Amino acid sequence: SIIMAIQINGNGTITGVSVGGLPDGIVDTDMLAASAVDNTKLAAGSVIKVTYGTHSTTGLSTTSTSWQNYTNSNITVTKLRSGNGSGGSVLLILGNAWLNYEGTSANQRHLGYSLMRDGTELTGKIYGLGNLYASTAQGYQSSADINYMDTASLSAGNYVYSFGIKSPDGTVTCMIGNAQRTGSWQILEVAT
Repeated sequence: SIIMAIQINGNGTITGVSVGGLPDGIVDTDMLAASAVDNTKLAAGSVIKVTYGTHSTTGLSTTSTSWQNYTNSNITVTKLRSGNGSGGSVLLILGNAWLNYEGTSANQRHLGYSLMRDGTELTGKIYGLGNLYASTAQGYQSSADINYMDTASLSAGNYVYSFGIKSPDGTVTCMIGNAQRTGSWQILEVAT
């Protein structure tokens, strides 16, 4: 094998150092060039990007038995990596919003809530990600809390997430959000 001598050149460069030839701990944050580590170099499980926001505006009321998009809760996420396999990413969506339904017809009825991406409900379930139910209280109000990993194989680009609600039996007016309460989003793009 050829052993190459380490040489310090007059132009400020060093030659002859092999990969892994520097002692452990010698490279620190100050030695990295600006933007030297980009999202493509982050390991699986690393958080690539965080998108967050709040919504506290006009709410949505409905008696529809199909999912209704609460567009006032829209948040746009720009996904940086394509796909969900090795080298791609998934989106962890955390959010909350105020919910309400009430009235004498509310007994033994449900309010369903869920997560929508670009106007389409994501779970395909009757009650989505959760529901409120009152047996004798003539209504209920609470917080819709979302904790959902969107593992769809999405391309890099923009996606709009929002809450959705429905009245599964169509008899109770279901409400989400209002100007008196703040809802929130935290959406993490996680490397796979």
